[in-house]
Order: sequence, then structure tokens, then C-alpha cells
Amino acid sequence: MSEGAPATVLVTGAHGFLGSHVTERLLGEGWSVRALASPWGGLANLDAVKDHDRLEVVRADLQDERSINGVATGVDAVVHAAARVADWGRWDAFYRTNVLGTRMLLDESVRRGVRRFVLISSVAVHRYSGFRNADPR
Repeated sequence: MSEGAPATVLVTGAHGFLGSHVTERLLGEGWSVRALASPWGGLANLDAVKDHDRLEVVRADLQDERSINGVATGVDAVVHAAARVADWGRWDAFYRTNVLGTRMLLDESVRRGVRRFVLISSVAVHRYSGFRNADPR
């Protein structure tokens, strides 16, 4: 991070396991964080930093373009850690959040002039192909 005012990073999924750890790390390194959390998600994972002076928590739904309008205003970078994750579920629900929601967030970021966008993904993008983990013995 450069000298002067702390840069601001928008972290989506900040109330989740991974997003909360990214948020804590960024705050610890001197960044300002706009933590995006879903309207229905709990914030317990952010308890360790909830009173931090460089933390702003914003509630928004990635499936609703009006809800995310403006979330990237004044942001220097986005770390997109939000996703619908589960072992089972309707394909269209995953698609709306993980594909269309990401697209809307990218569009919002471009409109606001964000220069860095980090997408955190998972092995699930490769689909299950029948292989199994090795036996640890």
C-alpha cells in the first residue's frame, strides 16, 4: 500500500468464512474496507473487527442490480469472495448469484473506475469428474 490515505477495498461476501478473513487481513495491513454482506446473512464472522474505524459494512444483494448500484464508488479495488456455495441446490440459483451477480458487480466496478478486481473462485468451477482424493495412508 502506498503512503497517504488508506486505499479502499470492497470485499464481497465479507460476512462469510473467507471474506471475513480477507477483511481482517486488509484492515490489519492498513487498508480501508467496505465490507459487502448479503441482507440476510449474519455478521458474527466480523465480530473481531466490527468496531474498526476503517471498516464500513454495507448490505446488498448481488442478485439485485439496484441493490449494488454505487457500492464501488470511491473504491480502489474489489475482492469478490461472495458466492452461493452448497453441495446441492437449484442450478438457476447458483447461476443468478455466481454468474449474473458477478457480472453485475464487474459492470458496477467498471462504471466506478475500479482498476483492480480479484475474483476468488473454487475447484467447483471444474465440475465433478469422478476423481477422488488420495488415501492418506
